[in-house]
Amino acid sequence: RPSTTPGPRHALDHPPTMIRALVVALAAARAAAAASEHVAYGFDTPDMFVEFGQTLPIPPELQRPTGSATQTVVPGPDGGTALRFDWEFKWTDFVGLLYFQTGNITGFRGCTDKSQLRLRYRVPTPVTGSMLPPREDQSGFGDRPGEGDPWQPMMVFGLYDAKDCQLGDLCFTQDWAAVGPGGLEVYTANFDAFADDSSEWRELRLGICGGYQIKNPWLLAPELGAQHGNLVLDVGEVTGVTIGVTTDPRQKAFARGAVEFADLTCIEPDEPVDPCAVDSRKDPAVRAAHEFMPDIALDKARAYDRRSGAEQVCWEMCAADPRCLYWMLDTLFVSAHVNSELNGCWFYDAIGEGTVGAKPTTPPGRIVESYWSRDPTKRGAICDVCACSEVAGGRAADCAGRDLATVPAFDDVTLISLDLSDNPRLTLIGPEAFRGLEVSLERLVLPGSLEHLSPEALSGLEDVDIEAEAGGNAIREKDGKFFDVCCSKGETVAGLTYCDLRPSTPTTTDFTSARMDQASYEARFGDLPVLDLLTRESPVFAEAAESVDKCVVYCHRDPECFAFAYSTFTTFQGRCFMYGAAPAPDAPAPSVFDTTTDYVGGLPPRARAAAGDRVMAEPDEVVLEEANGYAGSFDVFLGGEPLRGAVWVTPTVDDASLDVTFDPPGPLVFYNASERQRVAVSVQGVMTGATPTVSFDVIACDVAFGLAPAIVRLIVRAPPRKSSSSNNKAKRLRKQLVIAAIVVACVLGVVGMAWLFFAGRKFARRKAKLEADRAVQVVQQVATASDRVKEFQAHLHVVRGDAFLALPALKSHEELRDCIETYDTLQSVHHAAMSKNILFVFISHQWLGWHEPDPDGVHIASMKQAVRSVAADADVEASTIRVWVDVASIPQMNRSEQRLAINSLPTFASTCDYFVVVAPDCTHADTGKPCDARTYRSRAWCRAEIMSCWARNGTNDMYVSTNAGLRPLAANDAVLKEALDVFHGELTCCRLGHPGAQPCDREALMLPMLGLYAQLYAKRNGGNGESNYADIVDIKDTLYPKTCRYCYKPDQGPEVTEDITLFGDLVQAMELAVDLGSAADNDPLKTRAVPDFEPGTNAQPHAHHLRVIGPHGSGHATKAGSFASSSFGSIVSRSLSKSARSLSDDKSQGTAAARRLALGVTIADQVADSSSSTSRRLSRRGSSGASRGASFASQATDARPADKRLNRANTWRASAPHITTDDV
Repeated sequence: RPSTTPGPRHALDHPPTMIRALVVALAAARAAAAASEHVAYGFDTPDMFVEFGQTLPIPPELQRPTGSATQTVVPGPDGGTALRFDWEFKWTDFVGLLYFQTGNITGFRGCTDKSQLRLRYRVPTPVTGSMLPPREDQSGFGDRPGEGDPWQPMMVFGLYDAKDCQLGDLCFTQDWAAVGPGGLEVYTANFDAFADDSSEWRELRLGICGGYQIKNPWLLAPELGAQHGNLVLDVGEVTGVTIGVTTDPRQKAFARGAVEFADLTCIEPDEPVDPCAVDSRKDPAVRAAHEFMPDIALDKARAYDRRSGAEQVCWEMCAADPRCLYWMLDTLFVSAHVNSELNGCWFYDAIGEGTVGAKPTTPPGRIVESYWSRDPTKRGAICDVCACSEVAGGRAADCAGRDLATVPAFDDVTLISLDLSDNPRLTLIGPEAFRGLEVSLERLVLPGSLEHLSPEALSGLEDVDIEAEAGGNAIREKDGKFFDVCCSKGETVAGLTYCDLRPSTPTTTDFTSARMDQASYEARFGDLPVLDLLTRESPVFAEAAESVDKCVVYCHRDPECFAFAYSTFTTFQGRCFMYGAAPAPDAPAPSVFDTTTDYVGGLPPRARAAAGDRVMAEPDEVVLEEANGYAGSFDVFLGGEPLRGAVWVTPTVDDASLDVTFDPPGPLVFYNASERQRVAVSVQGVMTGATPTVSFDVIACDVAFGLAPAIVRLIVRAPPRKSSSSNNKAKRLRKQLVIAAIVVACVLGVVGMAWLFFAGRKFARRKAKLEADRAVQVVQQVATASDRVKEFQAHLHVVRGDAFLALPALKSHEELRDCIETYDTLQSVHHAAMSKNILFVFISHQWLGWHEPDPDGVHIASMKQAVRSVAADADVEASTIRVWVDVASIPQMNRSEQRLAINSLPTFASTCDYFVVVAPDCTHADTGKPCDARTYRSRAWCRAEIMSCWARNGTNDMYVSTNAGLRPLAANDAVLKEALDVFHGELTCCRLGHPGAQPCDREALMLPMLGLYAQLYAKRNGGNGESNYADIVDIKDTLYPKTCRYCYKPDQGPEVTEDITLFGDLVQAMELAVDLGSAADNDPLKTRAVPDFEPGTNAQPHAHHLRVIGPHGSGHATKAGSFASSSFGSIVSRSLSKSARSLSDDKSQGTAAARRLALGVTIADQVADSSSSTSRRLSRRGSSGASRGASFASQATDARPADKRLNRANTWRASAPHITTDDV
């Protein structure tokens, strides 16, 4: 079969290295196996028949001679001889083949016990004259990219199998007359013989395995060989050999070359090998990376690329293309020329909706095969593309909503649960997709968009709990409905039943027929009225006489036709009889079919429906009356077996005025006549009698079942009428009841209105108090967050660079006090940087042990190298560098100072000039698990340090030190956004279950991260801040979550989990504070209503857990503590209560306005203390900052009793710190 090689941009254009490696490997394997060999043909005499392009009976005016060849005996390998062919030819009008063939070979008779063939050959000189015309002159095979790529001449190797040849002596000649009906079977194999012109002797080794499947080393040529044989390569019966050369059909100039053949040998290795798997043309590693998907074809219009080439070229192309996840080969196997429409490969990066279809079965010789790539690199490791979490017994992978186009790889991962839901592009799952999970997997959630699930994908997962939505080609038995009504129930794998979609054309297969002789025909059809007789000579509808199927079609189209018969008798062959009635049910059955059969007769769908092949219902009448509550039921079933597919039935009623309901409402799904389904019917609000009719909407693959479905008649009887006297009594009673109900309702209404009035006033007062309390807490938290990032909370301890480089190992803070410099304020750091040219380097890393940061000294080496790289980048001496690293810069003995320093990490990280992550590939000393850049990024504190530096400085001067050296930290946006997601990182406190109900570290990080966000928001309209804010604006709800999960594990009793407040509405509150700070006095923002913001966490111990967990471990989780449980909340509550009591005693200020005024003053007093410290710190930045601080304090206390607008909004505007760009 002719084939192509890809263009210069593909790896196959230079395969000599690969081929030589294969030759060496095969030679070594042959020597080791000490295989038995038999030479079938030695190429020792120049007696091969040379045919240059006139192999087929084509007129000379259509196929001119295309070339010539000479034969010469030359020295061969191992001291033997070889047969050399010097050739030249070109492709002309129809074919471009040059054959060297011989016949009457008897050597293959000794190959009956062999399983492999080996051809030794070499290309002594390179091919010349084979270059194609310029690109613009090439016609190509189509308008898709790559279809015009040139390919070098190919070698065609053919064997002639004479086992079933019926041509006598012609079976053993070189004449092409032996090929054709009744002749030889022709098996061929293509290979790139001329791709390697190193002039070295090479081998082509193929297993003795032939057939139509593309996986066979030898392919049966359907347009050449006989079709009557056993279609199996019988090597002992081979009588002829052909070795040909074919070239690109666009090649118009002569191509010249030479090839030498040494011998053709049959081999049987000592160790048995599957012959169908032996093929030296194919790379086993590439084939192993793709999995065959049987019985399906892919829509060519959805492919992103198409290339012309043979099957082995498709493998290589897809393997080399990172986008290729699926591919399909479609070729019409014609060994004489290339079919431009079919021959080629189609490549897909995703399988969209409607891409998967049934494999075509025509024309003969057409090969359509689909594959999917199992390459782990393309699929991605499961824990890299999905979220993996540790669970008992292994891991759970959450792949929901990941926009997957294929199933990820599971190498070396023990998964308990896998969730693939919400991936609309994942519409196809191929065989072996879940290989490796057969032992561990317990739960599998499949995507709802799935259109095709290969049964082989679930092999070994029979005990797995599989969650799959109804539809596609696989359903649960209870779902009962496939995506296609023509699906019959097929095999069942892992609890899912698969669609058996039998390809057929409606109205041409939905008939029953039987073959019968003349006597049987006359007994069944002899007395029927003939409606029409159509022959091939009929003036109209003569087409009906061409075949049985066409006879059925014409009978089905005629509404009066109820039976047909088609004559196959020699004398009357091609007659279509159509009858106006069907044979009687008791007519004699046809005799057993044999070679004397004369007729094919049967019933069209119309007659089948009349005979009972339709939707049935029992009983045909259902009475609905007051005695049975106007409810009844009927059974629906099929009167016969569908010839294909299913029948979907939906009950409907013809009277729209009645409130009729069906349970189930439908569609009811039937696959055979043994299934019966009961439908409950009921009517509501019956006032008069009626007789509606229930009909059935039918969708059926078998046409007969949709023609005449049964109907059910409903008899709805009106309720009985009562006597006049009883009616009058009932009316009086109803009137009295109505009057009593009205009186009771009025009384209850008055009482209810009074209660609502007092309850509403009480609620309004309580709501106003709670809103004021919440406003005070929000103001305090916003001010505190802003202060947290403006100044250190602890001393900044750093190690001199030269002293750090001299350290043999990481040492603690207490051990390095002589080498440590201490900075008290942020201003002192800036002063040292400006006056002494000191560079501050922040080194972040993950501890490699529970108690020691670097037990094996892996990180200290990377840290030193990072310091040297920073010195080289900044062109300074190591002595001018100051290094911050956690174990040396944070006190380890004094826990109070240690906690303050840890809480200052974000401020420390954002202050330094360089930020370096040290994360080489290594192993945790205590857990034995790998530690690298990925595990570093999973830690919340590490992410907080990255966020702190990035928020102020961007990604400039942020690096990571791995085994590959120092490189920028954020290689792409995905890595950066993962590193900035602080509050979804891992924390040790969560792993330990928060002993003593201590607050989560996420709560401690909340205020510093809020302060950093204030800086990002304030600088969002200029400089680096604009791009930084743009990076997080779409994901800020994820980066700053309102709540988080808190898990408490007591010493005894069950684990308690709850959702606690984290940021609340502080992000929106901070944005409003920044906007107020930059707004003009007349800005409408300052008069707009302020939302009721929810405060964030107060980072206090969750003491309610300690209260509810008893000595025996019993208890339950309660809601998080109220605002008043915090220390600040207690102060505010006591102050507010005291103000309320004083106001209640003073009747002169008893109005609501006076109470709101006092509430606002009290709140302002509580905020003034914190705002005064803020004002002092701002005064160091300049007079403008001081004036704002003074304004903040004065606004909080400047209240007027006459101001009736003093409420929550005024409290916020008077108290909230107005954050501006100057403050930042």
